[in-house]
Amino acid sequence: MTTKNMEKIKVIKSLEINASPEKIFNFITDPSKIPSILPGLIENSNVPALPLTAGAEFDYKYQMYGVMLDGKWIVDEIESPKLYKAHTTGGSESWWTQEISGDGDKSTVTLTIEYKMPDGILAKIKSDALMSINDKEADHMLHNLKTILEM
Repeated sequence: MTTKNMEKIKVIKSLEINASPEKIFNFITDPSKIPSILPGLIENSNVPALPLTAGAEFDYKYQMYGVMLDGKWIVDEIESPKLYKAHTTGGSESWWTQEISGDGDKSTVTLTIEYKMPDGILAKIKSDALMSINDKEADHMLHNLKTILEM
């Protein structure tokens, strides 16, 4: 589901994954692994030692619709193995919540992303088309996570 108000665009997606909450949590909280599942993420750098804690931050490079965005990813809240919240600053402002529920080897991951579009990108793409593309990218991220963790 994708919604829009004058300030932010919000995407909420859920997917069942045949993996334990711990396995999923350990994967999504390792910044070196995220470029393998998040379309457009070129790299994360200056990553602190794991495990991440609230207040930890690192740099990211993300390409969105031909525009390169650089910024910081800042961990807001982290509770193993069920919650990972962070926000980004710099090229794009966004707020990410990843919630994991389940037992054993079956879990549900719910991804909520709220973001403001950078002006340069808004000028290139109509808002409704942008929402559709970002909705599909959130789906791709969760399906990529599922594919990797179920191998």
